[in-house]
Amino acid sequence: MAVFEEICSSNIAPLFRVPPRIGVDSAWWEHVPFAALIIEQMRPDTVVELGTHNGVSFLAFCDAMQRANISGRCYAIDTWGGDHQAGFYGEDVYTSLHDLVYMRYRHCAELIRSKFEDALKFFSDGSIDLLHIDGLHTYDAVKADFDSWKCKLSSRGVILFHDTNVRQGDFGVYRLWEELRAAHPSFEFLHGHGLGVLSVGEDPSLFIKSLCSLNGSATHVLRERLASIGARWTSVGKETHLIKKVEELSGINLSLAEKSTELNRVKSAFAEQGAELNRVNSAFAEQGAELKQAISIIDNKDLRIINLQELIEISNNNIFEVEKSLNQSVEMLSREKSNAAKLEIMLNECNNNLLKHIRGNYIRKIIHSVRRYI
Repeated sequence: MAVFEEICSSNIAPLFRVPPRIGVDSAWWEHVPFAALIIEQMRPDTVVELGTHNGVSFLAFCDAMQRANISGRCYAIDTWGGDHQAGFYGEDVYTSLHDLVYMRYRHCAELIRSKFEDALKFFSDGSIDLLHIDGLHTYDAVKADFDSWKCKLSSRGVILFHDTNVRQGDFGVYRLWEELRAAHPSFEFLHGHGLGVLSVGEDPSLFIKSLCSLNGSATHVLRERLASIGARWTSVGKETHLIKKVEELSGINLSLAEKSTELNRVKSAFAEQGAELNRVNSAFAEQGAELKQAISIIDNKDLRIINLQELIEISNNNIFEVEKSLNQSVEMLSREKSNAAKLEIMLNECNNNLLKHIRGNYIRKIIHSVRRYI
């Protein structure tokens, strides 16, 4: 029957393939089936993605290129630092994606760590077949990305815009999308925050022509079916993420149990150290009492030394006074000796004078007596 042929058709096989990376956080999960489909139908030579984060969309492109044996290459351009809308993240995000790309897709994929505008020089005008714009989602930012990169699109070039159906905060992709779809053939998926498909080349592939020409019930059916298929991977992603969290929690619980055991050992060691500390404190207390007694003895000796020092000072003062009096007595004695010497000299002079006088009188008396006898 034709219905089974349609179900088993290789044309729709990409819609049911398992994504290469499940379990990481991404708003792109619901569009992974379409990413595989557009790659296999367009068979692009060059795919460029502006804004990659965990790499869900980029890996979907790479996986489809590999499965379909397409000889083209995929390039992811990002700083892998985050922004105020997607949040900021650490180096592990880039490292994890780099390792996965190198391991599985290094023959067809490359990560370019750069700002979008700085990477323009790496691509010639008219060289990109499929451009995915998923960087900062403000109107000015996404318009700048479009204006800068549109010259790089080939004659069959297609641009994918993510978040065309987000109308909150400073998100402005929907505004630019409304402007662009009025000027170019396009198709918009409304699920998964919205994904706009914009045909900008003058020679689009049959697949893109057909997609952009859908209308009415066909548009509704395609949106509904791809939304249903994409929702599966959102659920699987959440489930895988939950399983990882449970495993992490199990690991945390095991770690907590080990830490609890270690904590008990530490508590036991602390208890033993506490007992030892009490013994040491007791010994310190005894030594403290002995020290106080020694200090008291030393204080008493110090007091006696102070008293002796005071007595010595008093004695020194008395000695000084005695020496002073003695010096004064010596000086007086010296003066007395000098006076006595002077008196002795005067006395000798008086004696000499007296002798002279006595002798003079005696001689005169003798002369007088002699004269009388004569």
